[in-house]
Amino acid sequence: MESIGLALTPICKGDRNIMSYGDRLRRWAVIRLLENMQRITVARCVSESDADGYAQVFRRLIPNATFIVVFDPPDFEEGDRSGE
Repeated sequence: MESIGLALTPICKGDRNIMSYGDRLRRWAVIRLLENMQRITVARCVSESDADGYAQVFRRLIPNATFIVVFDPPDFEEGDRSGE
């Protein structure tokens, strides 16, 4: 039986990975865009301004790379009580 109240994101464990409590708090992500429509998450932050700051630092350190800031909303599955 799955624990009630955990946010789930696609990646692993079949087609899902259970996020930790800390990851659920860090909803803003800094993403590095790669070739062939690939991407990698390089940082997770609690606030948008923190994520913007990290993105600026990454852009200065790696000027030829593209970094974006995105909000990663929680995924609630049917029957998951955390979305109520």
